[in-house]
Amino acid sequence: MSVRIRFRRFYFYRFEKWILTIYIFIKILSTFYSSIPPDETEILEPYSLEEFLQLKKRISTALDILPSFRENVSCPILFDPSDLRYPSAKAKASKWRFESSDWNFWKQFEATPNICQTLKQTFSFFSKPLSFEEAEYPIAYGMLVYKDIKQLLYVLSAFYQPQNAYCIAIDGRSSGAFKNQMQIIQSCFPNIHVFVTKRIEYCGPQIPEAVLTCVDKLNERKHRWEYYQYLSGVDLPLKTNLEMVRIFKALNGTFNAEVTLVNSYRYAKSQFSKPPLPLWKSSLSATFSRESANIIAKSPTTFMLLLYLRHTRCSDETLWATLGGNPDYIPMPGGFSAIEFYSKILSDLYGSTKSSLSPIPSTSKQPFPLRSYYISRYQVWDGKDELGTDLKCAGNFLKESCVFGIGDLPNLVIRPEIVAHKFYVDKDPAAFFCFYEKIRERALNYLNQQSFDASYYSELPQVQLSKGKSLDQVKFFF
Repeated sequence: MSVRIRFRRFYFYRFEKWILTIYIFIKILSTFYSSIPPDETEILEPYSLEEFLQLKKRISTALDILPSFRENVSCPILFDPSDLRYPSAKAKASKWRFESSDWNFWKQFEATPNICQTLKQTFSFFSKPLSFEEAEYPIAYGMLVYKDIKQLLYVLSAFYQPQNAYCIAIDGRSSGAFKNQMQIIQSCFPNIHVFVTKRIEYCGPQIPEAVLTCVDKLNERKHRWEYYQYLSGVDLPLKTNLEMVRIFKALNGTFNAEVTLVNSYRYAKSQFSKPPLPLWKSSLSATFSRESANIIAKSPTTFMLLLYLRHTRCSDETLWATLGGNPDYIPMPGGFSAIEFYSKILSDLYGSTKSSLSPIPSTSKQPFPLRSYYISRYQVWDGKDELGTDLKCAGNFLKESCVFGIGDLPNLVIRPEIVAHKFYVDKDPAAFFCFYEKIRERALNYLNQQSFDASYYSELPQVQLSKGKSLDQVKFFF
Protein backbone atom coordinates (compact mmCIF):
# COMPACT_ATOMS: atom_id res chain seq x y z
CA MET A 1 0.00 0.00 0.00
CA SER A 2 2.76 2.49 0.95
CA VAL A 3 4.58 1.82 -2.35
CA ARG A 4 1.39 2.51 -4.31
CA ILE A 5 0.79 5.79 -2.42
CA ARG A 6 4.36 6.91 -3.05
CA PHE A 7 4.00 6.03 -6.73
CA ARG A 8 0.84 8.13 -7.00
CA ARG A 9 2.43 11.04 -5.16
CA PHE A 10 5.47 10.90 -7.42
CA TYR A 11 3.31 11.35 -10.51
CA PHE A 12 1.17 13.95 -8.75
CA TYR A 13 4.22 16.13 -8.11
CA ARG A 14 5.40 15.62 -11.72
CA PHE A 15 1.96 16.82 -12.86
CA GLU A 16 2.24 19.88 -10.63
CA LYS A 17 5.63 20.71 -12.18
CA TRP A 18 4.05 20.63 -15.63
CA ILE A 19 1.33 23.00 -14.41
CA LEU A 20 4.00 25.29 -13.00
CA THR A 21 5.96 25.29 -16.27
CA ILE A 22 2.86 26.28 -18.23
CA TYR A 23 1.98 28.95 -15.66
CA ILE A 24 5.44 30.54 -15.78
CA PHE A 25 5.39 30.52 -19.60
CA ILE A 26 2.04 32.34 -19.61
CA LYS A 27 3.33 34.87 -17.07
CA ILE A 28 6.39 35.61 -19.16
CA LEU A 29 4.27 36.15 -22.26
CA SER A 30 1.59 38.25 -20.56
CA THR A 31 3.50 40.53 -18.23
CA PHE A 32 6.65 42.36 -17.38
CA TYR A 33 5.31 42.13 -13.88
CA SER A 34 6.34 45.48 -12.48
CA SER A 35 3.34 47.18 -14.05
CA ILE A 36 0.27 48.18 -12.03
CA PRO A 37 -3.08 48.71 -13.79
CA PRO A 38 -3.71 52.37 -14.60
CA ASP A 39 -5.85 54.33 -12.17
CA GLU A 40 -9.33 55.05 -13.45
CA THR A 41 -10.88 56.19 -10.17
CA GLU A 42 -11.66 59.77 -9.32
CA ILE A 43 -10.65 61.42 -6.06
CA LEU A 44 -13.91 61.68 -4.15
CA GLU A 45 -15.06 64.96 -2.64
CA PRO A 46 -15.07 64.74 1.18
CA TYR A 47 -17.86 65.81 3.50
CA SER A 48 -18.30 69.52 4.07
CA LEU A 49 -17.82 70.76 7.64
CA GLU A 50 -21.58 71.03 8.12
CA GLU A 51 -22.12 67.48 6.86
CA PHE A 52 -19.25 66.23 9.01
CA LEU A 53 -20.85 67.62 12.17
CA GLN A 54 -24.14 65.91 11.34
CA LEU A 55 -22.45 62.50 11.14
CA LYS A 56 -22.00 62.30 14.91
CA LYS A 57 -25.75 62.01 15.36
CA ARG A 58 -25.88 59.04 12.99
CA ILE A 59 -23.23 56.85 14.63
CA SER A 60 -25.45 55.97 17.59
CA THR A 61 -28.15 54.54 15.30
CA ALA A 62 -26.34 51.22 14.89
CA LEU A 63 -26.33 50.66 18.65
CA ASP A 64 -29.80 52.01 19.30
CA ILE A 65 -31.28 48.99 17.50
CA LEU A 66 -29.72 46.62 20.06
CA PRO A 67 -32.37 45.57 22.61
CA SER A 68 -31.66 46.98 26.12
CA PHE A 69 -28.05 47.88 25.22
CA ARG A 70 -28.24 51.51 26.32
CA GLU A 71 -29.97 50.58 29.57
CA ASN A 72 -27.33 48.03 30.57
CA VAL A 73 -24.05 49.16 29.04
CA SER A 74 -22.30 52.46 29.89
CA CYS A 75 -19.47 52.43 27.35
CA PRO A 76 -17.57 55.60 28.42
CA ILE A 77 -17.14 54.24 31.96
CA LEU A 78 -15.79 50.90 30.70
CA PHE A 79 -12.74 52.62 29.19
CA ASP A 80 -11.76 54.21 32.50
CA PRO A 81 -10.95 51.79 35.36
CA SER A 82 -10.18 54.78 37.62
CA ASP A 83 -13.85 55.78 37.54
CA LEU A 84 -15.50 54.80 40.82
CA ARG A 85 -18.48 53.52 38.86
CA TYR A 86 -16.29 51.13 36.84
CA PRO A 87 -16.77 47.91 38.91
CA SER A 88 -20.56 48.12 38.93
CA ALA A 89 -20.74 49.24 35.28
CA LYS A 90 -18.50 46.35 34.25
CA ALA A 91 -20.55 43.81 36.21
CA LYS A 92 -23.80 45.07 34.69
CA ALA A 93 -22.43 45.17 31.14
CA SER A 94 -21.03 41.64 31.49
CA LYS A 95 -24.54 40.28 31.97
CA TRP A 96 -25.96 41.89 28.83
CA ARG A 97 -26.41 39.57 25.85
CA PHE A 98 -27.17 40.12 22.18
CA GLU A 99 -29.41 37.17 21.42
CA SER A 100 -30.87 38.01 18.01
CA SER A 101 -30.34 35.26 15.44
CA ASP A 102 -28.75 36.07 12.09
CA TRP A 103 -32.06 35.33 10.38
CA ASN A 104 -34.13 37.66 12.58
CA PHE A 105 -31.50 40.38 12.49
CA TRP A 106 -31.32 40.39 8.69
CA LYS A 107 -35.08 40.05 8.27
CA GLN A 108 -35.71 43.54 9.68
CA PHE A 109 -33.66 45.05 6.83
CA GLU A 110 -34.90 42.71 4.12
CA ALA A 111 -38.48 43.78 4.81
CA THR A 112 -37.76 47.42 3.95
CA PRO A 113 -38.50 48.89 0.47
CA ASN A 114 -34.85 49.78 -0.16
CA ILE A 115 -32.51 47.45 1.71
CA CYS A 116 -29.34 49.23 0.55
CA GLN A 117 -30.52 52.57 1.84
CA THR A 118 -31.65 51.01 5.12
CA LEU A 119 -28.29 49.29 5.70
CA LYS A 120 -26.35 52.46 4.90
CA GLN A 121 -28.45 54.56 7.25
CA THR A 122 -28.69 52.06 10.11
CA PHE A 123 -24.97 51.31 10.24
CA SER A 124 -23.88 54.78 9.15
CA PHE A 125 -21.76 53.67 6.22
CA PHE A 126 -19.94 56.81 5.12
CA SER A 127 -20.83 57.97 1.61
CA LYS A 128 -17.94 60.43 1.32
CA PRO A 129 -14.35 60.54 2.61
CA LEU A 130 -13.90 62.27 5.96
CA SER A 131 -11.01 64.40 4.66
CA PHE A 132 -9.05 65.25 1.51
CA GLU A 133 -6.06 63.41 2.95
CA GLU A 134 -8.05 60.18 3.18
CA ALA A 135 -9.60 60.71 -0.26
CA GLU A 136 -6.12 60.92 -1.78
CA TYR A 137 -4.78 57.81 -0.02
CA PRO A 138 -7.15 54.83 -0.44
CA ILE A 139 -6.55 51.57 1.40
CA ALA A 140 -7.32 48.01 0.21
CA TYR A 141 -8.71 45.27 2.43
CA GLY A 142 -8.81 41.53 1.86
CA MET A 143 -11.19 39.48 3.99
CA LEU A 144 -12.24 35.84 4.44
CA VAL A 145 -15.68 35.22 5.99
CA TYR A 146 -17.91 32.27 6.77
CA LYS A 147 -21.01 33.33 8.75
CA ASP A 148 -22.49 35.79 11.29
CA ILE A 149 -24.00 38.53 9.14
CA LYS A 150 -25.04 40.52 12.20
CA GLN A 151 -21.44 40.90 13.42
CA LEU A 152 -20.09 41.35 9.91
CA LEU A 153 -22.33 44.37 9.21
CA TYR A 154 -20.83 46.15 12.20
CA VAL A 155 -17.29 45.12 11.24
CA LEU A 156 -17.74 46.33 7.66
CA SER A 157 -19.24 49.66 8.71
CA ALA A 158 -16.33 50.22 11.12
CA PHE A 159 -13.78 49.74 8.33
CA TYR A 160 -15.77 51.13 5.42
CA GLN A 161 -14.79 54.22 3.44
CA PRO A 162 -16.10 54.90 -0.10
CA GLN A 163 -12.63 55.63 -1.49
CA ASN A 164 -11.18 52.30 -0.30
CA ALA A 165 -11.27 48.91 -2.06
CA TYR A 166 -12.62 45.73 -0.46
CA CYS A 167 -12.38 42.08 -1.49
CA ILE A 168 -14.36 39.55 0.54
CA ALA A 169 -13.88 35.81 0.02
CA ILE A 170 -16.86 33.73 1.16
CA ASP A 171 -16.17 30.21 2.38
CA GLY A 172 -17.79 27.64 0.09
CA ARG A 173 -19.20 25.97 3.23
CA SER A 174 -21.28 29.06 4.06
CA SER A 175 -25.06 28.75 4.00
CA GLY A 176 -27.02 29.82 0.95
CA ALA A 177 -28.65 32.56 3.02
CA PHE A 178 -25.28 34.02 4.03
CA LYS A 179 -24.01 33.94 0.44
CA ASN A 180 -27.14 35.78 -0.71
CA GLN A 181 -26.73 38.37 2.04
CA MET A 182 -23.16 39.03 0.96
CA GLN A 183 -24.27 39.39 -2.66
CA ILE A 184 -26.77 42.04 -1.56
CA ILE A 185 -24.01 43.90 0.30
CA GLN A 186 -21.91 43.83 -2.88
CA SER A 187 -24.82 45.29 -4.85
CA CYS A 188 -25.10 48.15 -2.34
CA PHE A 189 -21.45 49.20 -2.44
CA PRO A 190 -19.54 49.49 -5.74
CA ASN A 191 -16.15 49.25 -4.00
CA ILE A 192 -16.94 45.93 -2.27
CA HIS A 193 -16.26 42.80 -4.36
CA VAL A 194 -17.31 39.36 -3.08
CA PHE A 195 -16.72 35.88 -4.45
CA VAL A 196 -17.27 32.32 -3.23
CA THR A 197 -14.21 30.14 -2.63
CA LYS A 198 -13.81 26.40 -2.32
CA ARG A 199 -15.01 24.76 0.88
CA ILE A 200 -12.44 25.74 3.48
CA GLU A 201 -11.17 23.24 6.03
CA TYR A 202 -9.71 24.23 9.38
CA CYS A 203 -5.98 24.86 8.84
CA GLY A 204 -6.48 23.84 5.21
CA PRO A 205 -4.61 25.04 2.08
CA GLN A 206 -7.77 26.71 0.78
CA ILE A 207 -7.15 29.63 3.18
CA PRO A 208 -3.96 31.03 1.58
CA GLU A 209 -5.44 30.39 -1.87
CA ALA A 210 -8.52 32.48 -1.02
CA VAL A 211 -6.44 35.21 0.60
CA LEU A 212 -4.08 35.47 -2.37
CA THR A 213 -7.01 35.46 -4.78
CA CYS A 214 -8.20 38.62 -3.05
CA VAL A 215 -4.74 40.18 -3.38
CA ASP A 216 -4.81 39.33 -7.08
CA LYS A 217 -8.32 40.74 -7.57
CA LEU A 218 -7.46 43.94 -5.73
CA ASN A 219 -4.26 44.32 -7.71
CA GLU A 220 -6.10 43.90 -11.01
CA ARG A 221 -8.58 46.64 -10.18
CA LYS A 222 -7.99 49.98 -11.82
CA HIS A 223 -8.06 51.63 -8.44
CA ARG A 224 -5.51 53.91 -6.84
CA TRP A 225 -5.21 52.17 -3.47
CA GLU A 226 -1.87 52.50 -1.67
CA TYR A 227 -1.65 49.87 1.11
CA TYR A 228 -3.19 46.45 1.75
CA GLN A 229 -4.45 45.09 5.08
CA TYR A 230 -5.82 41.59 5.73
CA LEU A 231 -8.93 41.33 7.91
CA SER A 232 -10.88 38.58 9.60
CA GLY A 233 -14.65 38.77 10.04
CA VAL A 234 -14.13 39.02 13.81
CA ASP A 235 -11.69 41.96 13.78
CA LEU A 236 -12.27 45.57 14.73
CA PRO A 237 -10.06 48.51 13.77
CA LEU A 238 -7.78 49.86 16.48
CA LYS A 239 -7.21 52.93 14.32
CA THR A 240 -9.47 55.30 12.44
CA ASN A 241 -9.09 55.51 8.69
CA LEU A 242 -7.14 58.78 8.92
CA GLU A 243 -4.82 57.32 11.56
CA MET A 244 -4.20 54.32 9.29
CA VAL A 245 -3.44 56.60 6.34
CA ARG A 246 -0.83 58.48 8.34
CA ILE A 247 0.65 55.29 9.77
CA PHE A 248 0.92 53.72 6.31
CA LYS A 249 2.63 56.86 5.03
CA ALA A 250 5.12 56.53 7.91
CA LEU A 251 5.73 52.87 6.93
CA ASN A 252 7.14 54.28 3.68
CA GLY A 253 6.34 51.27 1.49
CA THR A 254 7.70 48.66 3.93
CA PHE A 255 6.23 45.21 4.45
CA ASN A 256 4.92 44.57 7.99
CA ALA A 257 4.63 40.89 8.93
CA GLU A 258 5.33 38.76 11.96
CA VAL A 259 8.43 36.53 11.73
CA THR A 260 9.01 33.26 13.57
CA LEU A 261 10.02 29.65 12.87
CA VAL A 262 7.74 27.13 11.16
CA ASN A 263 7.02 23.98 13.16
CA SER A 264 8.31 20.96 11.26
CA TYR A 265 5.07 18.98 11.72
CA ARG A 266 3.31 21.48 9.46
CA TYR A 267 5.13 20.33 6.36
CA ALA A 268 5.54 16.65 7.19
CA LYS A 269 3.10 15.82 4.37
CA SER A 270 5.51 17.40 1.87
CA GLN A 271 8.24 14.81 2.28
CA PHE A 272 8.38 14.19 -1.49
CA SER A 273 9.23 17.76 -2.43
CA LYS A 274 11.20 20.72 -1.13
CA PRO A 275 9.76 24.20 -0.62
CA PRO A 276 10.51 26.63 -3.45
CA LEU A 277 11.93 29.07 -0.90
CA PRO A 278 12.70 29.00 2.85
CA LEU A 279 9.52 28.90 4.94
CA TRP A 280 8.75 31.29 7.80
CA LYS A 281 5.76 31.46 10.08
CA SER A 282 3.68 34.61 10.55
CA SER A 283 0.21 35.77 11.44
CA LEU A 284 -2.28 35.76 8.57
CA SER A 285 -2.65 39.50 9.06
CA ALA A 286 -0.04 41.61 7.28
CA THR A 287 0.30 45.09 5.84
CA PHE A 288 2.12 45.91 2.61
CA SER A 289 2.20 48.38 -0.26
CA ARG A 290 0.51 48.25 -3.66
CA GLU A 291 3.93 47.61 -5.21
CA SER A 292 4.40 44.56 -2.98
CA ALA A 293 0.90 43.32 -3.82
CA ASN A 294 1.74 43.59 -7.51
CA ILE A 295 4.83 41.41 -7.09
CA ILE A 296 2.92 38.89 -4.96
CA ALA A 297 0.09 38.65 -7.48
CA LYS A 298 2.29 38.26 -10.55
CA SER A 299 5.41 36.42 -9.40
CA PRO A 300 5.69 32.72 -10.38
CA THR A 301 7.30 32.16 -6.98
CA THR A 302 3.95 32.86 -5.33
CA PHE A 303 2.32 30.16 -7.43
CA MET A 304 5.14 27.73 -6.63
CA LEU A 305 4.66 28.42 -2.93
CA LEU A 306 0.91 27.82 -3.16
CA LEU A 307 1.47 24.46 -4.86
CA TYR A 308 3.84 23.42 -2.11
CA LEU A 309 1.56 24.65 0.69
CA ARG A 310 -1.22 22.37 -0.54
CA HIS A 311 0.66 19.53 1.13
CA THR A 312 1.29 21.28 4.47
CA ARG A 313 -0.79 21.95 7.55
CA CYS A 314 -1.97 25.41 8.69
CA SER A 315 -0.35 26.88 5.61
CA ASP A 316 -2.08 30.23 6.12
CA GLU A 317 0.57 30.98 8.73
CA THR A 318 3.37 30.22 6.25
CA LEU A 319 2.52 32.97 3.83
CA TRP A 320 3.46 36.59 4.44
CA ALA A 321 6.84 36.24 6.15
CA THR A 322 7.83 33.67 3.51
CA LEU A 323 6.87 35.98 0.64
CA GLY A 324 8.12 39.20 2.20
CA GLY A 325 11.24 37.84 3.87
CA ASN A 326 13.18 36.05 1.13
CA PRO A 327 14.91 38.74 -0.97
CA ASP A 328 17.12 36.17 -2.75
CA TYR A 329 14.04 34.36 -4.09
CA ILE A 330 11.46 37.11 -4.55
CA PRO A 331 12.69 40.72 -4.51
CA MET A 332 9.90 42.39 -2.57
CA PRO A 333 9.54 46.19 -2.52
CA GLY A 334 9.84 47.17 1.13
CA GLY A 335 10.70 43.56 2.03
CA PHE A 336 13.20 42.19 4.53
CA SER A 337 15.46 39.26 5.28
CA ALA A 338 13.47 36.95 7.56
CA ILE A 339 16.55 35.08 8.76
CA GLU A 340 18.25 38.33 9.79
CA PHE A 341 15.02 39.59 11.36
CA TYR A 342 14.54 36.42 13.38
CA SER A 343 18.13 36.45 14.62
CA LYS A 344 17.74 40.06 15.75
CA ILE A 345 14.36 39.34 17.36
CA LEU A 346 15.87 36.55 19.47
CA SER A 347 18.82 38.75 20.37
CA ASP A 348 16.57 41.60 21.48
CA LEU A 349 14.23 39.32 23.44
CA TYR A 350 16.87 37.36 25.32
CA GLY A 351 18.91 40.50 25.86
CA SER A 352 15.93 42.24 27.46
CA THR A 353 14.47 42.12 30.92
CA LYS A 354 10.84 42.24 31.96
CA SER A 355 11.30 45.80 33.17
CA SER A 356 12.70 46.96 29.83
CA LEU A 357 9.69 45.45 28.06
CA SER A 358 7.12 46.89 30.46
CA PRO A 359 4.22 48.98 29.09
CA ILE A 360 5.08 52.46 27.83
CA PRO A 361 2.54 55.09 28.91
CA SER A 362 0.38 56.79 26.32
CA THR A 363 1.12 60.49 25.77
CA SER A 364 -0.34 63.26 23.62
CA LYS A 365 2.63 62.95 21.25
CA GLN A 366 2.50 59.15 21.18
CA PRO A 367 -1.09 58.14 21.98
CA PHE A 368 -0.39 54.58 20.81
CA PRO A 369 3.15 53.84 22.05
CA LEU A 370 5.02 51.24 20.01
CA ARG A 371 5.55 47.80 21.58
CA SER A 372 7.19 45.72 18.86
CA TYR A 373 8.14 45.57 15.18
CA TYR A 374 4.79 43.96 14.24
CA ILE A 375 1.79 46.31 14.07
CA SER A 376 -0.58 44.70 11.56
CA ARG A 377 -2.65 42.87 14.17
CA TYR A 378 -3.02 42.72 17.94
CA GLN A 379 -3.72 39.14 18.98
CA VAL A 380 -3.08 37.50 22.34
CA TRP A 381 -2.19 33.81 22.48
CA ASP A 382 -2.65 31.67 25.57
CA GLY A 383 0.53 31.18 27.61
CA LYS A 384 2.81 33.33 25.43
CA ASP A 385 3.70 36.26 27.66
CA GLU A 386 6.72 34.84 29.46
CA LEU A 387 8.68 38.07 28.99
CA GLY A 388 5.97 40.34 30.37
CA THR A 389 5.36 42.20 27.11
CA ASP A 390 1.89 43.38 28.15
CA LEU A 391 -0.06 40.76 26.23
CA LYS A 392 -3.17 40.59 28.38
CA CYS A 393 -6.50 38.84 27.95
CA ALA A 394 -9.38 39.83 30.20
CA GLY A 395 -11.82 37.84 28.08
CA ASN A 396 -11.67 34.13 27.28
CA PHE A 397 -9.41 31.97 25.16
CA LEU A 398 -10.89 30.12 22.20
CA LYS A 399 -8.55 27.83 20.24
CA GLU A 400 -5.70 29.37 22.27
CA SER A 401 -6.51 32.88 20.99
CA CYS A 402 -8.02 35.60 23.18
CA VAL A 403 -11.60 36.70 22.60
CA PHE A 404 -11.37 40.21 23.99
CA GLY A 405 -13.68 41.16 26.83
CA ILE A 406 -14.80 44.28 28.67
CA GLY A 407 -11.68 44.31 30.82
CA ASP A 408 -9.52 44.63 27.69
CA LEU A 409 -11.05 47.93 26.54
CA PRO A 410 -8.68 50.30 28.43
CA ASN A 411 -5.67 48.49 26.94
CA LEU A 412 -7.08 48.16 23.42
CA VAL A 413 -7.69 51.87 23.08
CA ILE A 414 -3.95 52.63 23.35
CA ARG A 415 -2.51 49.68 21.44
CA PRO A 416 -0.26 50.66 18.47
CA GLU A 417 -1.50 47.95 16.09
CA ILE A 418 -3.88 48.46 13.16
CA VAL A 419 -6.57 45.90 14.01
CA ALA A 420 -7.61 43.79 17.02
CA HIS A 421 -8.33 40.07 16.68
CA LYS A 422 -10.77 38.84 17.93
CA PHE A 423 -14.27 39.72 19.18
CA TYR A 424 -17.47 37.67 19.22
CA VAL A 425 -20.90 39.22 19.70
CA ASP A 426 -22.11 36.02 21.37
CA LYS A 427 -19.22 35.83 23.88
CA ASP A 428 -18.72 39.29 25.39
CA PRO A 429 -20.91 41.52 23.23
CA ALA A 430 -20.54 44.69 25.30
CA ALA A 431 -16.80 44.71 24.58
CA PHE A 432 -17.41 44.49 20.83
CA PHE A 433 -20.08 47.16 20.66
CA CYS A 434 -18.35 49.60 23.02
CA PHE A 435 -15.12 49.44 21.05
CA TYR A 436 -17.09 49.75 17.81
CA GLU A 437 -18.68 52.94 19.11
CA LYS A 438 -15.37 54.25 20.47
CA ILE A 439 -13.46 53.95 17.20
CA ARG A 440 -16.29 55.39 15.12
CA GLU A 441 -16.72 58.37 17.44
CA ARG A 442 -12.96 58.99 17.42
CA ALA A 443 -13.01 59.19 13.62
CA LEU A 444 -15.44 62.10 13.96
CA ASN A 445 -13.42 63.98 16.57
CA TYR A 446 -12.04 66.51 14.11
CA LEU A 447 -9.46 68.21 16.34
CA ASN A 448 -8.18 64.91 17.72
CA GLN A 449 -7.81 63.44 14.24
CA GLN A 450 -6.09 66.43 12.68
CA SER A 451 -3.57 66.61 15.53
CA PHE A 452 -2.55 62.94 15.26
CA ASP A 453 1.10 62.66 14.24
CA ALA A 454 2.14 59.16 13.11
CA SER A 455 5.76 60.07 12.40
CA TYR A 456 6.99 58.02 15.38
CA TYR A 457 5.87 54.87 13.52
CA SER A 458 8.90 55.48 11.30
CA GLU A 459 10.96 54.19 14.25
CA LEU A 460 9.83 50.67 13.34
CA PRO A 461 12.86 48.60 12.28
CA GLN A 462 11.52 47.90 8.78
CA VAL A 463 11.35 51.63 8.09
CA GLN A 464 14.72 52.38 9.64
CA LEU A 465 16.38 49.62 7.61
CA SER A 466 14.79 50.97 4.42
CA LYS A 467 16.44 54.30 5.22
CA GLY A 468 19.89 52.76 5.41
CA LYS A 469 20.27 51.89 9.09
CA SER A 470 22.14 48.68 9.91
CA LEU A 471 20.45 45.84 11.77
CA ASP A 472 22.37 46.48 14.99
CA GLN A 473 21.18 50.10 14.99
CA VAL A 474 17.44 49.35 15.11
CA LYS A 475 15.08 48.15 17.84
CA PHE A 476 12.47 45.41 17.42
CA PHE A 477 10.89 45.94 20.84
CA PHE A 478 10.15 49.24 22.56
